[in-house]
Amino acid sequence: MIDFLSNPWTITVVGGLVVVLIGYYLFGVGKNKETNKVNGNVNTQVKGDNNIVGSDITVTNVYEQEFSKQELSSTEPKESVLSPLVIKNKIKDSPLLQQHVVADAYIGRRVTWKIKIDSLREYDEIYSVSASPFGDSSYPTIDFDVKVEDYPILKSIRADETAFIKGVIANVETYRIHLNDAKLIFIDDEI
Repeated sequence: MIDFLSNPWTITVVGGLVVVLIGYYLFGVGKNKETNKVNGNVNTQVKGDNNIVGSDITVTNVYEQEFSKQELSSTEPKESVLSPLVIKNKIKDSPLLQQHVVADAYIGRRVTWKIKIDSLREYDEIYSVSASPFGDSSYPTIDFDVKVEDYPILKSIRADETAFIKGVIANVETYRIHLNDAKLIFIDDEI
């Protein structure tokens, strides 16, 4: 046994294994570092930031959300720090071959944005809505689907009506963002 422990190869292998185990437990190598998860329950709040690092680009997404189940409200919901214009500019400012990587980094993010409704189409009990960010720019276009039965107010809505949209980013291109699980919130003094 003493000959086994005095062998330099044995000491190297055992030492390397100890270093790997210490690194794993102390520094969390291989662990999921995401600490802020959204389960979509009523009044869930998420605050934090995530960094996504590519070969020669770093994208930092800062997000702040508040979710609640409501359609009409007398107060405006808190908008996301991550805006459609920030997403568009981050993608546009990236090298061409990395734009898809930057765009994909936003998929799965929950957002709340103030929008102007631009167009509306009805297909099989679903409204397909196209909107633009509220403010100076009409790009990127924000697309989402909602059930007809959930939003009877859309039957009489006019272009450029404002609302808030809450949803999960499903697809991102430079000038178009598609949201899933969309919920519209109309402020009752604007209706």
